[in-house]
Amino acid sequence: MTIPSGTLRERAVYIAALEDAVSEAIAPANRGDLSSLINLFAKSQKQAFLRSLGLSEQVLSETRRAQVILAAIADKLQQNQLGSVQEKCQKSESFAAILFDIASQRFQEIANDIKLSVQNLLSDAAVFTIAAPVGDRRSHYHRYQVVETAKQLGYFANLRNYHTWIQLVINIETSVTVLLSFHVLGHEYRGLLICNACAYHRDNGEEGEPTISDLQPLTDSPFQFSYADESENLIPRFQKWLEDVIVTGLEYWNKSI
Repeated sequence: MTIPSGTLRERAVYIAALEDAVSEAIAPANRGDLSSLINLFAKSQKQAFLRSLGLSEQVLSETRRAQVILAAIADKLQQNQLGSVQEKCQKSESFAAILFDIASQRFQEIANDIKLSVQNLLSDAAVFTIAAPVGDRRSHYHRYQVVETAKQLGYFANLRNYHTWIQLVINIETSVTVLLSFHVLGHEYRGLLICNACAYHRDNGEEGEPTISDLQPLTDSPFQFSYADESENLIPRFQKWLEDVIVTGLEYWNKSI
């Protein structure tokens, strides 16, 4: 028989209960009492059971704690990923702002060159540029032209997340517009931007409303760029692409005269 472990008081209680039981076994007539010993062992078993339950609750608590930690880690990873995508998009947009300024300045130079070349021939020549940078209330303009150009070039133009544009308008003999549009490539925005270019005629319809006709892309390959580009390579690559677009746009105007 194993003596229950515990304090000195618990051992004294056990010895007293054991003496009662021995008296019952040796001299039944003395009417010894086994109940004290039975109660003592029952109490000991109950305490052991409770300790066992306590261990289970501890394990359960640790499991729940692990689940909470794992959930926190997953949330942190998600936030890091979102932050990473946001940083990529911001970097791409900073590149887009640089290219936008380059294109705006170059379009203005072309507009000035055109006006100088015809100033002795036409007195009413109207050549000008219009630009909608980031945050401009007109950024949603020209959706039809941009989307139609993207369809002809075989990609999806996402104007929801980012869109800026520049126009070169030439009103000489006829009205021709060259349009550059910076926007997101594809349905999901992860830092990949694109610039497409088109030219079209803008005429007055039967009811006086302006209509667009003969819309044509000015390049077979729109200009793509992303956060992974380096500005020292990106800028000259864009400038070359832009010059090709301008030449093609002037040829489009020349054919319309």
